[in-house]
Amino acid sequence: MFSTLICHILPKGFMIKPNELIISNITRDLQGTYKCLAQNGLEQNAWRVIELDVRYPPTIEMANLKLGQLLKGTTMVRAVISGNPINLFYWEFEGRPIHGPNSNCLVPMPNEKYCILVGK
Repeated sequence: MFSTLICHILPKGFMIKPNELIISNITRDLQGTYKCLAQNGLEQNAWRVIELDVRYPPTIEMANLKLGQLLKGTTMVRAVISGNPINLFYWEFEGRPIHGPNSNCLVPMPNEKYCILVGK
């Protein structure tokens, strides 16, 4: 019986040692589920998973840098926030926080609210 040796080229930043996967220079796109599998030729294989949660500081992108509106009109100001985790976010006007029913929403008129969109 012959042994089979399978070689794989590892992605940059990955290194495999006995019982270890070492990931260097972690980026957001490496966040996710990793699975370790073991086989020995018998029927049942063993496997376990681990979730990698990549933490990074928040960034904010504004949908528009400047808006115009007619007097007595309604305008939506939209921000897309990325970060992990995001513990707090809110709007300010003239240096003062704007609070609605929950602190991430602006309530300009009764029964209307505009919220910040939170993305990963």
